Amino acid sequence: MKKCLKWVLAALSILLLVGCGNQNKNGGDDANSDEPRHYKIGVVSDRAKEIWEFALEDLEKEGDIDVEIVKFDDFIQPNKALSEGEIDANAYQYYTFLYDYLQDSGNKDELYPMGYLSAEPLGIWTVDGINSKEDIPENAQIAILNDPVNTGNALKLLDENGLIKLKDDAPLVPTEEDIESTYKNLELVPMDYGAVPRALGDVEMILAGSTSVTESGIDLDGAMILEDMENSNPMLRLNFVVRKEDKDNKDLQKILDAYQRQEVIDYANETGAGDFYGAWDNDDVPSEDMQEYADYMESHQNND
Repeated sequence: MKKCLKWVLAALSILLLVGCGNQNKNGGDDANSDEPRHYKIGVVSDRAKEIWEFALEDLEKEGDIDVEIVKFDDFIQPNKALSEGEIDANAYQYYTFLYDYLQDSGNKDELYPMGYLSAEPLGIWTVDGINSKEDIPENAQIAILNDPVNTGNALKLLDENGLIKLKDDAPLVPTEEDIESTYKNLELVPMDYGAVPRALGDVEMILAGSTSVTESGIDLDGAMILEDMENSNPMLRLNFVVRKEDKDNKDLQKILDAYQRQEVIDYANETGAGDFYGAWDNDDVPSEDMQEYADYMESHQNND
């Protein structure tokens, strides 16, 4: 009888240990643990890493949570790493990009946009001698990002500024096939994220987000065209993305709250190019906005 009781007590101890371990990483209050709960957040630029590290300084001083910011070199790996559990969240993408990734990965409900971060303006920078649309020579080339979502956003900016004309029935996220005509035979040259700023000089113009451009040493104020972010489109706001199972994780919410502060906006603008726009001070819910976009895309595909 005593031997049987020992086995029962041993089994209960194992179950209690497993339960405490899960509570520790799932944002529960583990009063018995002196070790901080460790999280990894994926970003895609040195500047984003710097801003996140500032944002989390006070939270980490409390001692309950420890956060490592992991920089990736492309736009695909942070989502793969999140899906596979190598990191706990990422902070770099529009929900339109996330939607496309989930469609391509075959698991439509795997990742979840937990909250908005910043809105990054797109702009057009040119070589010397091109200061306005009228200065653009015939057959000039413009480098743009080559992933579908950023290509679509670039095309809309070009259309709004009279550098291309999109077809009347162009979708919400257009492709090059939706171009009806270009200004002075402007040639679009799709490139990877990091390659676009470096291409200026090899091509007459580049169209990119302000972060990658300023990180490459190009002056933000030198843009021929720069988007106004005062009332940013939700489709152009970066998101804090987690696994669907972690959407109610209290620690991850604290990490997000630490970022969504005026102090972070001030720091980013005082230490950078002045192109940081907080995109969270509103009632918009990214998961709902993403669902509206998904409904639009699915209805559009069904109509086709």
